[in-house]
Amino acid sequence: MSVHADEFDLEEVAHRLGLESGSELKHQIGAQVLDVKDVLSQAFPAKTSEFLRSAQAMRLNETTANQLIDIKNMSSASGLHLCEDCSPVLGDRIVGVQRKNEVITVHAIDCNRLAEEDDEQARWLDLSWSGMPPGGIMATGRVRVTANNRPGVLAQVCQAIADSGANIRNVRTGETSIDFTELLFDIEVADLKHLTMILSSLRTFSFVDHVERIRN
Repeated sequence: MSVHADEFDLEEVAHRLGLESGSELKHQIGAQVLDVKDVLSQAFPAKTSEFLRSAQAMRLNETTANQLIDIKNMSSASGLHLCEDCSPVLGDRIVGVQRKNEVITVHAIDCNRLAEEDDEQARWLDLSWSGMPPGGIMATGRVRVTANNRPGVLAQVCQAIADSGANIRNVRTGETSIDFTELLFDIEVADLKHLTMILSSLRTFSFVDHVERIRN
C-alpha cells in the first residue's frame, strides 16, 4: 500500500530554492547537488526540527507499548504485541485483537491481517495513543524502494533517509533484475507524518521507480 497523503508540491519547493522547475529539483537531489535536509526544510518548514529527533526519544516496542498505548475501558494489559506485518507508528489508527489465552496484538486499522481474524474466536479492543513522552516516540516503519539497479543507489537512499531524521535499523535487498533492484528498509520514525515525509522525499529521486510502505 502506498502512502500519498501530504506529498509536497515540487514546483513550489523548487521556487523557494531558487530553481526553475520541479524537474530541476529532482535532478539536483539525484546528483547530490542539493542536501535533502534543505529540501525538507522548505517542504515542511514547521515540521523539520520536530522530525529530527534526539536519542532521548522513547522507542515503541513490546516493553514500552503499555506506556504509549491506551486501551478503552481497560486500566492495563498483561502485555501488548505489535503486529510485525503492519508495524504501527504514532498517528496510525490502531485496534487491538486478543485471542483466548494470548496477549493483545496491536494492528494498524488497515492491516491485511485483520481480515483473517474470526470475530467468534477473538476480542476486538479500541486502542489509542497516549500522551507524548518528553523526548518523543520513535517507532519502526517498513519501506520498500524499487530503484534503478546501478552503483551508488543504496548509498544515496540511505543518506536521504538519514538526512530526514530517521534511523535505519535494517536494510536488505528483495527482488533484483538487470534493470531494477528492490530495497527493503526498517526505519525508526517519529510518527506517520514523518514516515510520509520520507516516502515523499524518496520519490523525488530520478532513479527511484516506486516507493511504498510495507504492510505484509
